[in-house]
Amino acid sequence: MALLVLLEKWFEMSVTCVRWHGHDSESFRLIAGVRQRGVLSPFLFAIFVDDIVKQEIRSVELGVCPMQLVHF
Repeated sequence: MALLVLLEKWFEMSVTCVRWHGHDSESFRLIAGVRQRGVLSPFLFAIFVDDIVKQEIRSVELGVCPMQLVHF
């Protein structure tokens, strides 16, 4: 739980700016999403997507294993 609080505080304090044609915008707070090139960004995104997939699988009764839907 302490890790969750730490991540929450870290994101509450996160600010960023937009760089366009070599010029930076004024800083603004991040209110959604994850930072580009952030060390934790891929991990946090994977957790988020994994949760969405699990919810969708539970809500749809296909009568097949989800792995059977993957074609290689």
